[in-house]
Amino acid sequence: PFLIDDNETGLLVDKGDSNAMAENIISITEEQINGGKISRQARLVAETYDVHLIIQKWYNLIRNVLDE
Repeated sequence: PFLIDDNETGLLVDKGDSNAMAENIISITEEQINGGKISRQARLVAETYDVHLIIQKWYNLIRNVLDE
C-alpha cells in the first residue's frame, strides 16, 4: 500500500473484499473511474523504482560523500 495511492496510482480494497474489487472493476469498465489516468500515474511512479536509476542515485551519493 505504501507504493499505491488510492484513486491516484491504483485502486485499493480491503483484503478479501471481493465486492469492492468487483465494484472497482465495473467502475473502470463503465468509465466512472479514469483507468487510463490511474495507469499512467502508476507507470510514472514505477519508473522511479527502476534499478538503473537507483544504482545511479547511490553512485552519485557515494561519489559526493567521497569528494567532500
